[in-house]
Order: sequence, then structure tokens, then C-alpha cells
Amino acid sequence: MDPRNSPLDELFEGNKEYRVPLYQRLYVWNEKDQWVPLWEDIRAVAQNLIGAPDAKKVGAHFFGAIVLKKSDGFTPDDANVYSVIDGQQRLTTTQLLLSAAADEMGSREPRLRAADRLRELIENPRFADADRRFKMRHGGHNYTKFKKVLGANGDEDRIRRHGGEMAQCYLYFRSAVRDWLNEEDVEQRSNALTTALRTKLKVVAIYLKPNEPEHLIFETLNARSAPLTEWDKIRNYLFHRIDEDEQDDFFLKYLVRFDENWWREDSGRGQDARPRTDRFVDYWLESRLRRPVARSRVFREFKEAAEPRSTEDLVADIELLKSDADYYWRFESGSGQGDDLEALFHERRRQMDLGSFWPFLLGLRRSNLDESARRVVLSTLESWFVRRWIWRHQARGYPDRALELLRRVPKTGKGDETARVIVDRLAESDDASGRWPTDEEVTEAVTEFWMSSRLRRFVLHAVERHITPVTAEKAVPRPEELQIEHLMPVGWTPGKWPLDADSADAKEKRGKWIQTLGNLTLIHGSVNKKMGNAAWVVKQKKILKGSNLFLNKELLGHAPTVWNEEAIRERGEWLAERVCETWPHADALRRRLGRE
Repeated sequence: MDPRNSPLDELFEGNKEYRVPLYQRLYVWNEKDQWVPLWEDIRAVAQNLIGAPDAKKVGAHFFGAIVLKKSDGFTPDDANVYSVIDGQQRLTTTQLLLSAAADEMGSREPRLRAADRLRELIENPRFADADRRFKMRHGGHNYTKFKKVLGANGDEDRIRRHGGEMAQCYLYFRSAVRDWLNEEDVEQRSNALTTALRTKLKVVAIYLKPNEPEHLIFETLNARSAPLTEWDKIRNYLFHRIDEDEQDDFFLKYLVRFDENWWREDSGRGQDARPRTDRFVDYWLESRLRRPVARSRVFREFKEAAEPRSTEDLVADIELLKSDADYYWRFESGSGQGDDLEALFHERRRQMDLGSFWPFLLGLRRSNLDESARRVVLSTLESWFVRRWIWRHQARGYPDRALELLRRVPKTGKGDETARVIVDRLAESDDASGRWPTDEEVTEAVTEFWMSSRLRRFVLHAVERHITPVTAEKAVPRPEELQIEHLMPVGWTPGKWPLDADSADAKEKRGKWIQTLGNLTLIHGSVNKKMGNAAWVVKQKKILKGSNLFLNKELLGHAPTVWNEEAIRERGEWLAERVCETWPHADALRRRLGRE
């Protein structure tokens, strides 16, 4: 390792090319956290240089560290090529800053000579290959606009149209330099800023020898950088394990998908928010190790598991990770919608916000269960989830429950008994964190409990799916396409909705029944608007005319002439029966497995 204290003019002098490998993480610096602090530091140095009797005595600004590895090629050009092991965020930003400053100075009338001194640090004067015009060369689709921004000849409108992080960075510094130059003597300020950028902005450049472990340095040297995610560390470690001449192919085959926006976005709320890459690999590790993995230890746990593996075995692991990631994306992003049981299970799981069961689901996917047994396991989980939600049980212990069930799924073999084991284990749980509510409890909850709007819509939509014949001409509408309608309105009046007795107890009783599931249905918004607080006889006609939902056909087919508390109770009991059919208890599921 050869560390050097390098100002930018030394780092970028002459013919140089800094190549950012294809596998490096994306550009994540932003205005608030990196660009503004960097500019404030540079501006302070430039201000100190104005009028200083001896520029050498003006302090420099140390800009962190970069890690480089020199090319082992034998041509004269290759002798000046370096691979950027760490620091591409920093180097990319300095190039955009230098370009913005040079373009702003070059646009002045008269043209400021300092522009040429900065341009020397951006472009190579003598490389024969036109693609090697700029001193930085990036791999990866996130950096495709870098060369376009630097090659736009300072045309800000054109750069703005390019869009993306590179354009935003350039435009920020262009505006900052413009404001700086406009304050006083332009010539003096341009010279001070140029000196600050060329000689007072310094990095610690660490040059690695061919056999030195660059991944260890990458993990620790990130001064003023956006924090490395657990996935960033894992990805870099993987490339340390792969032969250099195979790294680009490895990246394109297995890892490029994780650079897509969906994977980079945070999932979760508040303190639980983290990139989907980190969340997925956490679930994936737990599914392989069959034990909890702390979010702060994801990389370390991955590395400890991978270290004893041969390169061939590790590649096989990543092949599996890729396959599991495709499965996770399909069902977590909602792209796996459909009428098959697995797609429906995941759609409802997302509606219940139950990501904590992913370790079990990934392990189940890799098991050798036949299709019928897998369907029973998914039906079992869904029934257990929904019945507990209806009975108001909390989901706090679900991560531990998922791993406990996963340990009952055999790693090898067909696992003929797995489905029965899962059903029996959930059925035997009697504590609050694992109870599976009975038909009687579900019926009580459906007919008498108040439910949240989300649960109401979930249950009613599931019943609609359950009673809709497979021969129906139209598919069941999506839940968001329908509205919840109170059959007896909350704003009822005695004239349209008479009470059996005009007493406080009767009004209180009605207020309770109005909010139960038996008084609710689903309806299209256009029909809902027309009904308002109309009387029951009017609502019946409008529902009959405007709704083709089987939930409402059933309602009208058995509707009493008077819609009152007794009618609500009876419909609630009918709904409870459909709920128990949709999400059966253990005994019914055992019968599916041929076991009485």
C-alpha cells in the first residue's frame, strides 16, 4: 500500500484515466449532505487566498481518501490507467465541479484564462482513442449521463434535459461558481478559486499493490460519503472473491438487477426504513441460516457464511440468491398478481403488511414439497394470519414464529409430512402470539366487533372472490376500485329508518350494529354517490340497477323488507360462514391432507 497526499492537479495531471468498474455502487451523493458542505469548504479556502501575501501558507482542505489500483497492462497508455476501488463518488463529484467551474469561467466576456487551467484536469490531451477523452470513465447504467454532461460544452439547457444525478450535481456547482464570481473582482476570484481547486483540494490517494485486499479498505474508507449499505459491502466482497477478468460478466449475470430503482428504494416506516436490497438479503440469510440476523450484522453474517465456501460454491449461492430475488420482486412489488393461489396469497399478505414471514416463504420455495402440499401450507398461513387479524391478535412475534416454522421444513428430501407439521404446530399454539381463532370466535368477531376500514375492505373483497363463480363473465374488481357502503347509514333519521323503540338504549344498540360487518357492502363509487342516506327501499333499487357484484346479488336475493338490527345480525352470520369457508381452521385443512 502506497498512500500519497495528492492535490487535484497532481492527481489529474497529464494523460490519466480513472476507471470506475461496472460493479461499483451507484452515485448517491446529494446537494444537502455532500455538495453544499464541499462547496462551503472550497469557497472558504478561495476566500483566504484572495489577498494572501503567500498562497503556500493558506491551509488546504483535505477531502477524504480514495483507493486506486494501477493497471497491469503493458502499453504506454495502460501505464496511466487506474481502477477506482473506492472513492468514485468523490472523484466523480470533483470532475463535475471542475467542469462546471471551467465552463462558467469560459462563458465570461472576456473569457477567463483560468478556465483552461481547470480544463487540463478534466480532459486528456493525447490519448489516441476518442472514448478516452475524459479522465474518468464509468461502468454501469447509472453513470451513462456523466460523459454527456461533461461533453455538453457548458450548455445548461442541454444538461438540464439530460436529467439525473450527474446533471443536478453539475448545475448546482455551476450556479455556486457563478454566484461566487459575481460578487467582486471576477479575475481575482477566478484565480483564487482555480488555485483552491488545483492545489488546495487534497485527497489521500492509496495505491494498492496487485495482491492487497481492496475490499477491506473499501469497507472502512468513506469519509464524508453516503454510508455504505449492507448490500454495498456484500457486493464489494463478492467481487473480491471473483477473478478480475470475470467480474463484469458476474455483475451483469447476477447483480445488475439490484441497481434498479425499486431495489434501491427504502421499504418500511420510520426507524424500520432501509433499502429493499438490505431487507431482502436479511430475509435471505435468515432463510439459509434458520435463525435471526440483526440488521446491523447482515454483511458480517453473510461474509462469515461465505468465507469457508469455495468460489464455485459461492457462485452457486449467488445463483440461488438471484433466483430468490426474482421471486421476492415478483410478489413484493405486486408484479405477480393473478388468480393462482400463490399470487393471491402474496397479494393478501402485502395488504396485511406481513413481510416478516419472508424467511419462511423463501425456505418453503426452496423445499421439495409437491404443489398440493405447498398450497396447503400457504392456505394454512393465510387462514392463521387473517383469523388472528379479525380477532385482534397482534403480529409482534411473527418474525420468531416464521423461523420456528422454517426449522420444521426439511432442507433435503421431499418433506411429505411438512404440510401436516405446519398445520399441527399452528393449531396447537395456545399463547397470544400464536393462537389460531376458532370458527366460533371468528363468527363472534364478524357479527359483533368493530373493524378498521382496511380490514373491512379486505374481508368483504375476499368474500366477493369466494362466492363469485368461476364461470362469471367479469373478473372481481380490484379492492381500490370499490367503496364501502353502510346499508343503514351512519346519518340515519327515524323517518327513513324507524326504531322499534324511541329510547336511548335502542339508539345505542343501533349505533353498535351500524358499524358491524353485516351492515356493510362493497359498491362502485358512482352507485354509492347516488344513494347517500336514502331509505332502504330506495337503496335496494339503486344497488339492483347499478351493481353486478355477487356480494350484492346475495344481499338482494335474501333481503328483508325492513333493514334493521336483526337483518344486520343475520347478514353478519352469513358473512361469518363465508369467512370461515374462505379461511378454514385446522380441522378442514387436515381433511384436505386426507387426515380426519
